[in-house]
Amino acid sequence: MSGEEKTIEEKIEEKKAIIEEKKVPVDLLLEPFKGLSGKGHSEALVSKIRVEVLDDERLHELGIDTSLPEQKKAEDEEKEEEEDDDEDDDEEEWNGFGN
Repeated sequence: MSGEEKTIEEKIEEKKAIIEEKKVPVDLLLEPFKGLSGKGHSEALVSKIRVEVLDDERLHELGIDTSLPEQKKAEDEEKEEEEDDDEDDDEEEWNGFGN
């Protein structure tokens, strides 16, 4: 079996070399799928993208990062919350006609 494993490893290395040689922008190609896998999209769509694209064994074999940028999303949400808080602070409270 070690001979068979070696040929699989060789094939993987060949594919990696082709990706590097041809300068295939794999991260750029995966970006739309990663974006659609976030919040606000249907569960069916997210599930299909994760199963069919992001969890593809071949991508993992090639060492391609298919993880979602959860940290970036959390930072974006924090910024949005801060902006909303800032907008609320700018508004003056209405105290009625007599004040």
